[in-house]
Amino acid sequence: MPINRPNTAELLVSVREMMEQNLLPSLDDNNLIYQSRVAINILKIVERELQQLGDLLATEQQSLQELLGQQGDLDTLNNCLVEQINGGVFDVDDNPLMKHFQQVVLAKIAIDNPKYSTYRDYLDKKT
Repeated sequence: MPINRPNTAELLVSVREMMEQNLLPSLDDNNLIYQSRVAINILKIVERELQQLGDLLATEQQSLQELLGQQGDLDTLNNCLVEQINGGVFDVDDNPLMKHFQQVVLAKIAIDNPKYSTYRDYLDKKT
């Protein structure tokens, strides 16, 4: 069944834009300005999460399936990975494990704070 417009993402964008364009410029109280900026940043994170989380989870699941050589849902695969790490199957010198962790962390940073300077520097060096 189709979702009526506006959808969740559109509602978030609308609220964020209203806060950025109308509310924030009209505030004089530094505390309210700060709180509004925090709220705007939270809305941006939720927007990015709605856009990217499905792909992130699918990519993480695929990576874990390849790393562990088995199928399963994401929670089961992550629990299996923890058990294998605790059991000594993997260690910090294991390149496929570190590649998996790096891939997951970079995808999460892309949602949480894509303007993070170390993240940007890493991406610039990678290209």
